[in-house]
Amino acid sequence: MMKDLNEEDIQRLLEQQLKEGGMQELPGGDKDAALYQLLFTALADEPGTLQNSGLAEAIVKQIKINEQKAESLRYNMLIAAVIITGLLSSYFAISYINAAVLQSALNFMEGYKWIFIFIIFCFGFIEIADKKLVIGSLGH
Repeated sequence: MMKDLNEEDIQRLLEQQLKEGGMQELPGGDKDAALYQLLFTALADEPGTLQNSGLAEAIVKQIKINEQKAESLRYNMLIAAVIITGLLSSYFAISYINAAVLQSALNFMEGYKWIFIFIIFCFGFIEIADKKLVIGSLGH
């Protein structure tokens, strides 16, 4: 079994195979295109003819890690956008509501604050549990 490779090791192995294979780099010095061409050529070969069969696995693993990072970033950005939108909407709504209606709404919220806290806690718990279950089911 091949050790876990980081991006630099993968890049180095691809460049080494590019040189050993005698492939010419594409005009314009587009090294990435040549490496992708080598990668797809290597993946199209039969598994017995590959010099470094662990290389493809390492590349796929690295791609999955990068996709998970991007998905996590998108999820966190979405949560931040929802929170910011809610805060801005609340600020502008409070600015335009008359004092009597605002006071009655605040009194209602103060009277039932534990119910509101419980609802917020439940939504947060459901989101976290859902994310853990989805990640757990994808991992198996």
